[in-house]
Amino acid sequence: MSIPLPAAIGFAVGFYSITLYAVTRGRRLAGRSPLVILRSGTAEEKISVVLLAIFPVVFILAARRPEVALVRPLFDLPALRGVGVLALTGGLWLHFTALRTLGAAFQIGIDTSQTPGIVTAGPYRYIRHPVYAAFIAYFLGAWLVLPCPLFSVAVPFAVFRIVLQAFHEEAALSAAFGRAYTEYMRTTTRFIPGVF
Repeated sequence: MSIPLPAAIGFAVGFYSITLYAVTRGRRLAGRSPLVILRSGTAEEKISVVLLAIFPVVFILAARRPEVALVRPLFDLPALRGVGVLALTGGLWLHFTALRTLGAAFQIGIDTSQTPGIVTAGPYRYIRHPVYAAFIAYFLGAWLVLPCPLFSVAVPFAVFRIVLQAFHEEAALSAAFGRAYTEYMRTTTRFIPGVF
């Protein structure tokens, strides 16, 4: 059994609503487009953003057609499916909370000249990359509710790419904010409070 189609659609609506909210609010608060990646991102970063943007659609398609070999579940463990649903819903909450906390500092891509400072409120008090932690929760949650060959290959790649992007951003922010960011790194972890 896989995730019900309405639940997959609900996740997608949540994901796109949160993203649209953050982009429009970020533009209003900062007076500029938060889509930095369009003008200064690498080809790899742009491809990653496009793949992330279509992920909810792929998730819906996989939930709709679980009999197709590429998305046919490899196993069916209801407990893991429950954990997956929690990861997806928790990811939506963390995604929204982190983007709301960022406010004018929100941007997709890295442009430290447009970063007003280091955000240390909300979830940023404990982890440096709550938005990326939410993305990791999305991917792992999707794999747990639909453990198919497609997600079994895509999820490790996606998580690896997110971790690399986090390291890249930390290097850029360390260069821009120096000791203040180094101190912030010392008092927080990347994705899981107190763990990693």
